[in-house]
Amino acid sequence: MQYLKKKPETAVLLLLLGLVVLAGIALAVLTASNRKAEQAASEAADGSIPVLAIPSDTVRKIQMEARSGTLTLAYADGSWSLAEDPDYHLDESSCNAMLTAVSTLNAKRELQEAAGEDYGFSTVTITTDSGEETLVFGARNAVTGDVYLQKAGESAVYTVASSKLNCFLKDKAALFGAFSPAGLTSSAIEAV
Repeated sequence: MQYLKKKPETAVLLLLLGLVVLAGIALAVLTASNRKAEQAASEAADGSIPVLAIPSDTVRKIQMEARSGTLTLAYADGSWSLAEDPDYHLDESSCNAMLTAVSTLNAKRELQEAAGEDYGFSTVTITTDSGEETLVFGARNAVTGDVYLQKAGESAVYTVASSKLNCFLKDKAALFGAFSPAGLTSSAIEAV
């Protein structure tokens, strides 16, 4: 009789053990699925559609045209200068952020240009050893916060994370760097 009593208990234990193993497998599958989804979301946030890839050592000039006017940043011998005011003391880190942005610029989505739609309000032209690339920045998407972008001469419109393009939204005053060891520049005095 005791043998019959132990057999149902063993069967229940084996059943419970089997359920625990199945739950462990389900948890492992769910964890792997979540990891893949997080990786895909991270790639989507950075953008995976190549728009522009310019080797930074070939960039000679970045010209920004916006409502506030035109600024031309010239790059030579490892330093930046403002073509419109060569004595102006530029913030090198702001200029280098622009250089980084154009060296590898990826979009999140590619759209077809809608007829009659004007996406652009500012233009950035990058002059390199081998030619020019012009980007037209548009308005921000109200839902995603991404910025519309178009390469001059192409019909495709891209959406790019605004964090990638914020470096181009600076006016002359925002590009002013810390005071040089030699003192104030004439531009800094004029700005006051």
